[in-house]
Amino acid sequence: MNVEQPFNSEVHIQTLRPSVRIALLIGGTVSVILAVIATLLPVIPTTPFVVLAAVCYGRSSERLYRRLMNSRLIGENYHNLREGRGLPLRVKLSALLLAWIMLGLAAIYMVESAFMKAFLISLAVIKTFVMMKIKTLKLEYVGRD
Repeated sequence: MNVEQPFNSEVHIQTLRPSVRIALLIGGTVSVILAVIATLLPVIPTTPFVVLAAVCYGRSSERLYRRLMNSRLIGENYHNLREGRGLPLRVKLSALLLAWIMLGLAAIYMVESAFMKAFLISLAVIKTFVMMKIKTLKLEYVGRD
């Protein structure tokens, strides 16, 4: 998805009882907040929260769904993953760098148990393997004339 072209998927909001719609709106908003927190804490995966927010907003609010899908950080990457194109190398490397720094610092300075140190480092290794399995999106650069 190109930044210049906003996400234009058809969203069909079902007629829901007000209580269900409010619950979905709250669930979507909480999921977005947890996704933002998860980007700062590499132990928590971000993607499930983004997917949950998309589902909740997709069923309850076209405006919030489009806003999520058109967001610079979440929408483009979610759309690319959903379409099977993968993630840009920059995003993958940023996620891995942050994960290794946070988990490494935690392993060095926050835990004393050798088991917990090994556990935190193994989480970073697992995250690295998972990111390697995700297809790398090749960005098309437009040359200047």
